[in-house]
Amino acid sequence: MIVSFGLGHNDPAVPDGLYTLDLRAELSDPARMSEELRRSNGLDPRVQQVVWSTPGAQDLYEQLLFLARANPAAVLRVACAGGRHRSVAFAERIGAETGHEVRHLHIDRPRILRAGS
Repeated sequence: MIVSFGLGHNDPAVPDGLYTLDLRAELSDPARMSEELRRSNGLDPRVQQVVWSTPGAQDLYEQLLFLARANPAAVLRVACAGGRHRSVAFAERIGAETGHEVRHLHIDRPRILRAGS
């Protein structure tokens, strides 16, 4: 299973997993680019375009894809700040490629606000 979630929610219900990929420092945050993207989520092709056009995104994807294929029964966790944009886009693509079940724990939660947001 691939689980997307937001680290900023401090949710104790996030399942334990074999591996957690934290995308906060690695990928551009679509929510910081426009109000339209901020209101959307990682299921939106426009958000996905921002995520996948970030330098290094493909390398991270290939690493997680390798882990997903090597550990088909494991829970792999993909995290960002709020669990609405980057982690969702990543989890969706990995799930589509591998056939893993995908769960988005925080896709409908409010955006996590940071200083300067």
